[in-house]
Amino acid sequence: MQKWFYHLVFFQIKNLPLFFFELLFVIIYPIYKKSHKHKAWGRVKRLLEETKLDSKTTPKAVFYSLYKNALDSFRVLKNDKKTVRKITFENEYLILNTITDKTPIVAISIHQGPFEILHRSLCRYHKNVFLLTNPFPNTNLTHALHEIRQHPHLFEHSTEEVGSVLKRTIREKGILALLIDQAKNGKGNKVQLWDKSFFLYLKVPLKANQLGAAIITFRTFTTKTGIIVRFEKLYPPKTSEDLIKKSIAREVEHWIEEHPEQWTWNYHKNFKVGENAH
Repeated sequence: MQKWFYHLVFFQIKNLPLFFFELLFVIIYPIYKKSHKHKAWGRVKRLLEETKLDSKTTPKAVFYSLYKNALDSFRVLKNDKKTVRKITFENEYLILNTITDKTPIVAISIHQGPFEILHRSLCRYHKNVFLLTNPFPNTNLTHALHEIRQHPHLFEHSTEEVGSVLKRTIREKGILALLIDQAKNGKGNKVQLWDKSFFLYLKVPLKANQLGAAIITFRTFTTKTGIIVRFEKLYPPKTSEDLIKKSIAREVEHWIEEHPEQWTWNYHKNFKVGENAH
């Protein structure tokens, strides 16, 4: 029954008119807010206040963006040409030059905007892309997502396979893709964002960098005119680990401040440390 349900959602949703989704959000948001006031909704409200970003956005805007960005991700992954919005790629020279130099790449980002299209965007460069993901507790949901992510250049792996995947990336001069702001397992690197302690999961990128891979940061976000995929910064092989950690922390802080409504504030492990940094 569950398997049938997820296939219905992920594979038939594109047949529904766009106004249906606007109406659906209007209906479900008040219900969600009431039922999650002391859970995800309350968490978003608190974190926006603690980071002083509540002056830029609201919990409703956050959940609306999460909802719309999930739909945009689905449409791109399903190549639904009728509803996919215009995608603009910026600063592509960063990745194109690195590929030309035959340097392995670790492409890292955060859960912001329609982030599911990030790995699909990397496939356009005709290199093997190794995607590290955490499975959902519901195996049917994990299977459904795996199906819509499929691409000839994409190889999806669990985080338990990181050792072998890292070796293959280096050996094949491929692209290792992962998101660094959330993780179910493993210990992260403590950094400071908005005077708070926060974990970014940089151990794999740092290890890859010391083994000869370049780190490229990139992100996606939506605007009124479409979707932007922007490559931000290149860290050459064997860059100082301390420099990478500090610089990426500043990047992440800037990304979130620029589009606070599009980051997944509701994830329960965000700001898990919860200590003021001085």
